[in-house]
Amino acid sequence: MKRLVTMHFSPNGGTKATVDSLAASFTGAETLEVDLAIADNRQKEWTFGADDLVIVGMPVYSGRLPALSAEIFEKLSGNQAQAIAIAAYGNRHYDDALLELNHELAAKGFRVIASGAVIAEHCLERHVAANRPDADDQAKLVKIAADVKAKMEKGDDHQPSVPGNQPYKALPTYAAPVGNEACDNCGICLTNCPVEAIDPEDPKKTDPEKCIFCGACINVCPKGARATEKLPMTRQWLMENCSERREMEWFL
Repeated sequence: MKRLVTMHFSPNGGTKATVDSLAASFTGAETLEVDLAIADNRQKEWTFGADDLVIVGMPVYSGRLPALSAEIFEKLSGNQAQAIAIAAYGNRHYDDALLELNHELAAKGFRVIASGAVIAEHCLERHVAANRPDADDQAKLVKIAADVKAKMEKGDDHQPSVPGNQPYKALPTYAAPVGNEACDNCGICLTNCPVEAIDPEDPKKTDPEKCIFCGACINVCPKGARATEKLPMTRQWLMENCSERREMEWFL
């Protein structure tokens, strides 16, 4: 391995935290970080080579990769680079997302040598899986990194089998978050929306065609002024049904 590349789409930070924790165990190589939440990075062509190890982290929304993932994969050329695929979910389930990520990376010419479904704070109810990845997760990631390095040293680059179904589950349709009367047009949501879905002239408004319902605008609003009609019901359901701790799953 001559170069270690970390690529992550992480509007709320949980996916990036796991990618960074895993990457910290791979030292001695040139490094490159690509933040795919930055729109300009999603427009660039990213080309890799057989001597690269690329850690790709994506969040899970309703059991699938984000709707803009096709835009991301379109710009990647793996050229037989080795890859570690990470799907980060909010303690409910990852459903078809990890399988989808593996398939997309393989289709772009990556050799996926390890895949993990990991836990991060839920993007809509941050009391669910709060502060994940935590110290216990990070200790497990050190062990996973050692296992991956051992696999690489043996020259074993077979793609692991991961759970999931095809055709993938359908992406649901959501009502985009909007601002209420507490919104003071501070613009913090504008600068944190990864898909530029919020109207710069009136930040209370959101373009439903662009919104991927990542929850970033809801979480960064200092006034708690962004929501949807069903958000309180969703948060209650998550607290009642998804509060029991789940552990990451890895496939090598």
